[in-house]
Amino acid sequence: MGSVTGVWVVLVLIALGTLLSLYFLVVLVGAVLALVPWLILGLIAGWVADKLMGNRFGLLGDLLIGLAGSVIGTALYTLLTGHRPGGPFGITHLIMAIVGAVLLLAVLRALSPRTTA
Repeated sequence: MGSVTGVWVVLVLIALGTLLSLYFLVVLVGAVLALVPWLILGLIAGWVADKLMGNRFGLLGDLLIGLAGSVIGTALYTLLTGHRPGGPFGITHLIMAIVGAVLLLAVLRALSPRTTA
């Protein structure tokens, strides 16, 4: 009788482990999918700022500059208006991300050493 109980305990533990693993997989996939709109916003904002400022940082650089610009633009918007600009696909957030990215590129340009040709 003891071995049958042991088998059931093992089966229940395997079932619980499987369910927990599936749960964490779903949570992980959800977290990754939640980042996709922010990555798209960062890429768009970085690309537009790159075209406006005439820099060439490449795709990864545009993404990083756009994400940083989104943080900068959101902070400025919140400080100036007392409101948040909305979700990643809101037009206000996109505009503020572009403004933040342009400001970041302007500061980087001002701080970079000048080269003479």
